Amino acid sequence: MTILYNALRTEADPELTDQKNEAINELAAKNHFFNNCMVTFHHPEGFSPIGLVEFNYKGQATLKAFYTVYIQDNILRACLVTLDMVKLIDANVQSFLQKLEAYSFLKDTQQVVVA
Repeated sequence: MTILYNALRTEADPELTDQKNEAINELAAKNHFFNNCMVTFHHPEGFSPIGLVEFNYKGQATLKAFYTVYIQDNILRACLVTLDMVKLIDANVQSFLQKLEAYSFLKDTQQVVVA
């Protein structure tokens, strides 16, 4: 129990935490356009590590997923998961939008591992 207790009490470097909050704000600051899809990141007010992202396809329905920006091994990472928590993309923050755009161009018959 001591290991879990100490792990839960551990906090990230405040500078990295500030950078994480900036990355969240940058994602949510504007709509992103990929192929025929508009992507909008919504982040709830207050402390919440998970936000909602909407994918609006022209002439089709809107799809939703969750995203989070987190710190792992002193590196900022972003993750996109389905509403059932199936991980689709997990990448460093700098390459997250590029991986999201690349993922949006894949055909249904292609499979890819995004890391």
